[in-house]
Amino acid sequence: MPEFERVVRTAFAGREFTDRPVTDADVGEILDIARFASSGGNQQGWRVVAIRSAETKAAVIDAGLDVMRRYVAQQKLGERGFNTVEPSSVTDADIAAVNPESLQWYRNLARAPVILVIGVDLRLVASIDVGLDRVGVVSGASIYPFAHNVILAAHARGMAGVLTTFAVGAEGTIKELLGLPSSVALAAVVPLGYPTRALTKLTRKPVEDFARWEHWGGAPVRTVEQP
Repeated sequence: MPEFERVVRTAFAGREFTDRPVTDADVGEILDIARFASSGGNQQGWRVVAIRSAETKAAVIDAGLDVMRRYVAQQKLGERGFNTVEPSSVTDADIAAVNPESLQWYRNLARAPVILVIGVDLRLVASIDVGLDRVGVVSGASIYPFAHNVILAAHARGMAGVLTTFAVGAEGTIKELLGLPSSVALAAVVPLGYPTRALTKLTRKPVEDFARWEHWGGAPVRTVEQP
């Protein structure tokens, strides 16, 4: 299997890390690769704050806990967390009843050697869907390819990371904590480190489940079965 394909097919969400340090050079090299992501008009609006301070890492992760509680409460009721199509029936009591243990994996992310807070300068983004009657998604095209490149570059070096967005719901807190300017929108929080265990085979739906030829009701796009 070609190296690029191997990296793409095995880049898992790493949430538990060893004590092995991630060097300044590691972080620089990962970002050096990630910067070749595409962005609208090649504006490269990504902005990154790399954090080693244990206190600051904990504050960034903790800022997202209330958002995560609501997300977990929705899951317990069989809802898809924070989707904008189906109204949520979650109450404050449901949120208060969330078992703290279900949040622990998220709290543990603060133990990662490095956390990258990734934002995008909205002055450099063309939000083409701003006038549509739905939540905007187009702006993400100018930041999430970069964020995913971070994950891929880390994985190629034997590290792992996970793209989290719970802290985005507490953007004001994070921006004040890190001094982010008003034009920068928080997009992701990515912990990086060497994983305690590595997954080598990921589970994904087959192509024919999500791709069709010519029309929504067209024939499925198929591919040969992959090992």
